[in-house]
Amino acid sequence: MFMPIILLGDFGWPGFLVFAVPNVLGCAAFGYVLRNASRRAELIQRHERAAVVFSAVVVAYHLFFMAFLATMIARGSPRATLVAVTLPAGVYLAGYGFSWMPQRAWPVAAAVLYAGSIAVFVAVGTTTLSATQWSGTLTTTDLLCLAPALVFGLLLCPYLDLTFHRALDAAPSRHAFAVFGIAFIPILLLTVAYRQGVTAPLVVAYMTVQATFTVAAHVREIRGRSWPRSRASRSALLLVPAAAVALALVPGDGENTYLRFLGFFGLIFPAYVLVFMTRRTPVAPRGVFLAGWALAMIAFVPVYETAFVHRITWPAGIPVAALLAWALWRKVRRV
Repeated sequence: MFMPIILLGDFGWPGFLVFAVPNVLGCAAFGYVLRNASRRAELIQRHERAAVVFSAVVVAYHLFFMAFLATMIARGSPRATLVAVTLPAGVYLAGYGFSWMPQRAWPVAAAVLYAGSIAVFVAVGTTTLSATQWSGTLTTTDLLCLAPALVFGLLLCPYLDLTFHRALDAAPSRHAFAVFGIAFIPILLLTVAYRQGVTAPLVVAYMTVQATFTVAAHVREIRGRSWPRSRASRSALLLVPAAAVALALVPGDGENTYLRFLGFFGLIFPAYVLVFMTRRTPVAPRGVFLAGWALAMIAFVPVYETAFVHRITWPAGIPVAALLAWALWRKVRRV
């Protein structure tokens, strides 16, 4: 929950709303769009590799952020590098250990974590919320240019998230995800409340616990899938996120690296969902179609770099428009 802080600085409350509303709607819609259990199982079976890679990138993203957070905490200290390695390493090791919790322990852990989040909200207070402005350093036009890319990622990424699929399988009703979406609102608002004190001990502890739980959930999914088949390959996949920590240690602007990381969730993964998972018959990607998707992603990455990192926002909607136009053409041709 650092992207809302960036958007609040750039656009004030409108930037937060463009992030929060599709986030909540994307969570809530998941339970209704994939209400057919057999369809859901077939979808994941055919796209298991992409879903496992998604979980690995989520783990990598959290480890990178914890290293980035550690560099902010220890800025100017001779032990900054040690802190930047120790914090994400601790999160990963703890997450890996918690990933072995029995099934019955997960709802309890989640409930305790949610209650703790609300307690942090109470402790932090709402002063920052009332002080937040309705404008920022960028214009409303800039926000309108970025909005399609933000909405695109937030609405489509859940369909590759194995933790969402597991939760829906276990839910007593598809309406559970509507409850989930509503319950997510206070967590989003908490981001606004702590944005001026990200390195405060209580906030750091909160982020660390949240990251540990998320890492645990995704490591659990990686371990439980049939791909990669060999133990050595699965172990290698779990070690890949460690490379993300190194990114936080490279001299430069960590916030820009953070924004580049989000390209996975704003472009690459949602584009995969749109191109390969919205077909009537879920077919695993292969051959020329996969190569075409990969080439498109390579072409679109500089557009997102320009829009989100360099703040030249007008090209941001081009990849989304191109992908949606292709999806519409495919549908018309099928009809």
